[in-house]
Amino acid sequence: MFTPLLLLSYAEQDFWQAHSTITLETLDGGRSYQVVGVFYSQAYPKAETDVFRFYQCSDLRKPQAFADYVAQCGVHCLPWLPILRREGLWL
Repeated sequence: MFTPLLLLSYAEQDFWQAHSTITLETLDGGRSYQVVGVFYSQAYPKAETDVFRFYQCSDLRKPQAFADYVAQCGVHCLPWLPILRREGLWL
């Protein structure tokens, strides 16, 4: 969905500050989203434990599932990102 170079650019604080909003255009129109977290990840082998498999979090309708997901994003995001790091912030 995003090019690797674009994602690597978000690892730089200055780039994120200049591009903190992403607009996605679809057939239904465009929507803008604020970038609230950036972290490195990979597809982990099943045997590997104690890792954040963000790609398995597809149903976040339950408040606790969403809260757990946001908490894990906050733990793994780059340290200079202010949004998910704010204590008590709920998206």
